[in-house]
Amino acid sequence: MDIIEIGLFSGLTFVQALIIISLILIVIIALVLIVTFKVPFIFKTRGGSLFSTSKKDKDDPLKEKISMQKKDLLLIMGRVSDTIKKETEIKKVETMNLQMSFAEEKMEEVKDVFETRFLEILRSKLSSKQKENVIYNVDYKKYEIIIKTASDSIINSFRTACRANHFDEYEDSKFLSYAERKSGQFIQIISDAINNDFMNTSFVTSEEVVQDNISNTFPKAKEIFVKLFINAKKISSETSYKLLEMEFELMDFVENYLDVNVTDEEKTIFIKSLTQEKNREIKRRIKDNY
Repeated sequence: MDIIEIGLFSGLTFVQALIIISLILIVIIALVLIVTFKVPFIFKTRGGSLFSTSKKDKDDPLKEKISMQKKDLLLIMGRVSDTIKKETEIKKVETMNLQMSFAEEKMEEVKDVFETRFLEILRSKLSSKQKENVIYNVDYKKYEIIIKTASDSIINSFRTACRANHFDEYEDSKFLSYAERKSGQFIQIISDAINNDFMNTSFVTSEEVVQDNISNTFPKAKEIFVKLFINAKKISSETSYKLLEMEFELMDFVENYLDVNVTDEEKTIFIKSLTQEKNREIKRRIKDNY
């Protein structure tokens, strides 16, 4: 043994021989640890990993957890995006369509009120023979076009008022005052159209029509106009609650999917972020849902 050791280290200095012996001992100890305790071991070279006793990166629990978190985030983001798209569709398209469908139907009633009353005035000025074709009378055809044009202008004005769809944020008393004021403006549109365009008539003057409208048709038309706004507010409120339910469903989804709880304080903050007019209904719904 001594002869072998002397032959092995004879060409080395004491320090060099000590270093080699230390390295051999380190390797032996490392191998013992690997076999006995199954310690992960990676031997690397400049070109990269030569061999490894550890698991591959794809099996690393931390990386797997991060991957799952990314999937959760993408899924939740997708759900939020879908909810936003649906809310936009409901608020900007479905709600407007419902409001305008009702308005267009009621505007036909308004036109019928004005035209029917005009025919009554016109018939009182015609002979029996002229009454037979009264709907083809020049004065009536002119008046019909004027009312149609004014009605189209009113519909456009009403559509502009509905476009923001904030009617549900009004208190009932304030909204009624708003509806009365807007209805008065619509009446003025019809009155101005008659005064400006109903000229050079053969049987009925614009003065006669306006005076009769003040007593008969304007009050009826204004009542219909107010209904347009009341219905629009009703639809807007229904839409608001529908959107709110979608937001609660989204909140439920996040809670259940991530297995987290939304605290009462967070729900309160959510409520306070909404308008005061909704608070009572929202609190009731939260109580029912949670």
